[in-house]
This record gives sequence, structure tokens and C-alpha cells, in this order.
Amino acid sequence: MSECVTGSEKGGLKMAERHIGYLIKQINERIKQCADRDMECCGVTFAQGRIIGFLAHSGGEAPQKEIAQFLGVSHPTVTGTLSRMEQKGLLTSREDPNDRRGRIVRLTVKAAEAGEKLNGLISAQEERIVSGLTPEQADILEALLETVLNLSLIHISEPTRPEP
Repeated sequence: MSECVTGSEKGGLKMAERHIGYLIKQINERIKQCADRDMECCGVTFAQGRIIGFLAHSGGEAPQKEIAQFLGVSHPTVTGTLSRMEQKGLLTSREDPNDRRGRIVRLTVKAAEAGEKLNGLISAQEERIVSGLTPEQADILEALLETVLNLSLIHISEPTRPEP
């Protein structure tokens, strides 16, 4: 078994001295849980809300392949989510004229109406996330998170190697 992090010894396992990745993952899970709960009133999940937002910012429609890339999920995963959304009347899909294997996904009026409510929910959640911070701290946090995200995109193809 290969080790991916180095740090102090604990119980025979090497533990990372910092727990930034763990903290980011925990924050993400809590945000997702709250978003799923809050978005229930609109009849959508967090993932479905993200798709509605992505399509709204893409002029109301986009190829299914782009949606999968945006979400960072596989083709079968996005196909299942889009199928459930289509059954709910939130979107329609048609064959992509540029790629016979692909589909073009389009928002319905019902999804656009839900999107307006979702924007309010997202804004309220963003405010709750930083409610205990000063505006300056919130700006610093956002800048640091953007830096970490950009660095992770640069280094994502580089495997982590244990120190000798």
C-alpha cells in the first residue's frame, strides 16, 4: 500500500501535519447537506440546482458533455441526473446536431422559475457561511480558496509521492 501524505507518526500510520483537504471536504459535505435541505422546496437536489445554474449561465442550453465536465462527473452519472430532471419537467433534451452520440439539454420555464428561487437560497447560504467573519476576513477566505483551487488544477496531474 502506498502512502499519499507524509507527516507525524501516529499509531503506525503517517498522518498529515495539516488537515486542509479534510477540512475542505467536510465543509463541502455540510454545504451540500444544507443545500439539499433548502432546495427541497423547489423540488431539486443540490446537483440538479447546479445544473440549472450552469444552463442558465449558458443561455438556457448546453451539450450534455459540457454539463458532465462542469459537474466533474461521468457520462452515466450526468445521464441519470438529467433523466430525472426531464421526468420532473425541468428540462428537455434533443440530439446534438454536431455529435450524434450527444444530447443538447435545455431548461424549461419550470426550471427557470425554480432557478429564481434557487438564487435566493444560494445567496442566503453564502451569507450564513461567512456570517461569523468580518467582510475583510470573508474576502481573504475567498481569495485563499480561489488560490488553492487554481493550484489544485495545476497540480492535479502530478501524483503525490511519499518522501523517502
